[in-house]
Amino acid sequence: GAGIAQLKAPLPHDLARPDVPRYLEGRQAFGRALQRLAAALEAGAEAPLLEAARALPAALGAWIDTYLGLPPEVAL
Repeated sequence: GAGIAQLKAPLPHDLARPDVPRYLEGRQAFGRALQRLAAALEAGAEAPLLEAARALPAALGAWIDTYLGLPPEVAL
């Protein structure tokens, strides 16, 4: 629920204009990771669930780094 709320939130007011495309890309990557996690939870299979759970923090970290104006460490 909290992840969905973050995806629906408007752009932060202090986000630098040049960072907007990367921010939106990061938000989309986080949304896809969240969808994979939800699908894995519904399926109940252990391997996809572990993979999705491991991918979620990286996607969130890339999105937060963009908001903070940090250079990309991983490709989105």
